[in-house]
Amino acid sequence: MVFAPPCHPPFLRMGDNRACQLFYETTYCQGPVTDYFGLPIRFRKDRFDHVRSESSQRDGNKDVLSADRAERLGWILETLESHFAVHYVGWDRKKKRYDAGTRVSCVFGDYVVVVRIVRKNGAAVGGEFRTAFVADQSIAKIRTSPLWVP
Repeated sequence: MVFAPPCHPPFLRMGDNRACQLFYETTYCQGPVTDYFGLPIRFRKDRFDHVRSESSQRDGNKDVLSADRAERLGWILETLESHFAVHYVGWDRKKKRYDAGTRVSCVFGDYVVVVRIVRKNGAAVGGEFRTAFVADQSIAKIRTSPLWVP
């Protein structure tokens, strides 16, 4: 039997930046979120800018509030928990090579969730949320990356 991947979750309609931050902190920062593999993924409050803002100059400086990112805040959990998600090895831009310690998960079109994997004795034991965004400019490159295996 073949299962079709789910439709994307609903978009969140929050009035302001404070409402977005409150949603992020109460949904994700209260304790680890367990992903599909059973790994506890930790979220830090100071990563909020990475899910709410984007860089106007693509230089890493999160200086512009993004409605696209805000309305997809609920998609982070859905992506992490989904058995339909495809997981890729992340790219280390500075070293110009793949980094198995970074996982890029994708299930809803070009929306990606990036997690830094924590390992102990070579085995994945958890993760730390890094960012999430619509990878409209880079999804083709991401999909040519090696698959991430726990």
